[in-house]
Amino acid sequence: MVNKEKKTGRLTTVKTVYARAVLLLLAVNFCLTTYVVLNLNKSIQEQITGSVASSLNKTAPVSSGVVSEGTAVQEITTETP
Repeated sequence: MVNKEKKTGRLTTVKTVYARAVLLLLAVNFCLTTYVVLNLNKSIQEQITGSVASSLNKTAPVSSGVVSEGTAVQEITTETP
């Protein structure tokens, strides 16, 4: 008995439409991930800035004053971040 089946190494073939769709989905995924990470970073940075600013206002207010010599006029302004 002779087996007439051929044993050949067969590579998997992929249609180019599917490959293009996968590349498009990967690109969209990359763009959306970047967008979300940047917005989260911006949000966290604003929270940190607000927290630092509020702690500075509680401990020592930032002020600049101008005192005019020879008169009783004194101008003091408080800067808020």
